[in-house]
Amino acid sequence: MINVCLKNLKKNKEDLDKNGFCVFKQALSREFLNYVEKEVLRFSWSNIGKEEVNVIKTENKCILSSSHNLVDKIRIFELFYENDYFHNFFEYALGKKPNLNERINSSYFFKSRQSKEIKLHQDNAYFNLEDGINCLTFYIPVHKQNKKYGTIFYFSGSHLLGDLDHVPEGNIGASMCLENLKDLKNLRKHKVIYLDLAPGDIVVHNALVVHGTLGNPLNVLCEAFNFTLFGEFNKQNIIKYKKYKNNLKKFLLKKL
Repeated sequence: MINVCLKNLKKNKEDLDKNGFCVFKQALSREFLNYVEKEVLRFSWSNIGKEEVNVIKTENKCILSSSHNLVDKIRIFELFYENDYFHNFFEYALGKKPNLNERINSSYFFKSRQSKEIKLHQDNAYFNLEDGINCLTFYIPVHKQNKKYGTIFYFSGSHLLGDLDHVPEGNIGASMCLENLKDLKNLRKHKVIYLDLAPGDIVVHNALVVHGTLGNPLNVLCEAFNFTLFGEFNKQNIIKYKKYKNNLKKFLLKKL
């Protein structure tokens, strides 16, 4: 089982409601994160070209960029979805139980220099849920992250803007990004918060808060992974989801 410690629930619920995200400090052990990293590395290098493992190829080497839908491939990611601590915080924060049958997002980001930054987006551009607030993604740094390299950042309170228009012109592994210049202008009203994270911290955000990640020009280790829960009565808009998948396929073909 995963030994997770989620403290200050009331404060984190307040932060989530106000800002669209919150941070649990020192919630997982470094030893556990080292184990997750080894499992993902083993799986990713063994399944290039066979699973949803994205790589960046240079003249003389192949670099891991991201791996996706890991819940279906690595047992430890199943345990995240089965963990009562995450279920209980979801219900405490949102007043609804999570859907334990659907697992729409479980990814690992290697964040090399070549991966570059992840552009501004809302997660619901990928999920296409009817209610982007009724959804929580848990983002977990495996290594230290800060403003110098690789960290995640948020436009505080931007979840109140609702669903915004996106286009598939982002990065491999994070293809969608904001399109509308008016939406980008509205974001100026929201404070940008760059997180300073240690291994074992857990960041939780809903699917509407606008966020991105910084690049890693120093090329230090700053990997991270995530998984997502959404409410038991929340539904995907299948028409929009299929449209997103078609756009994603075209995006990936352009990147070949």
